[in-house]
Amino acid sequence: MVDIINNKEEIVNNKIELLFHIAEVVTGINEEELKSKLRARPRVIVRSIVGYILHMELGLSVVQAGSVINRDHSTVVYYCKVHKDNFDWYKRYRDTYTKISETFWGNYIAAEKQDIKRQVASLERLINRLQRKQRALLKADY
Repeated sequence: MVDIINNKEEIVNNKIELLFHIAEVVTGINEEELKSKLRARPRVIVRSIVGYILHMELGLSVVQAGSVINRDHSTVVYYCKVHKDNFDWYKRYRDTYTKISETFWGNYIAAEKQDIKRQVASLERLINRLQRKQRALLKADY
């Protein structure tokens, strides 16, 4: 069972890595810069978008999302609170969010397929282990 639980964690981490990678490809701002304390506007915009996607679209808690981007949970709450206004009124934010989100969700299906393959492989290993244990127990009964 341990393989499966760790596998779920790995799956979430893969999606987070994908999000950071796409944010970097779209904006040129890498993960290290996003997690830094630097407050230049382009970094703040992308950090806000990534925080929003982590919580609202990927389902991480605000504490988890904050931890991923090296911020407090209240910062993620703020990102989610101002997202609609930023999207509606701030063209740079809207364009950046749209590019990151569309690219991420376009690649998400491929990532999902890969994750399912990993889960199946993990379950197959578990089944094989359980079958070996069962055979060993049946031999011990004789």
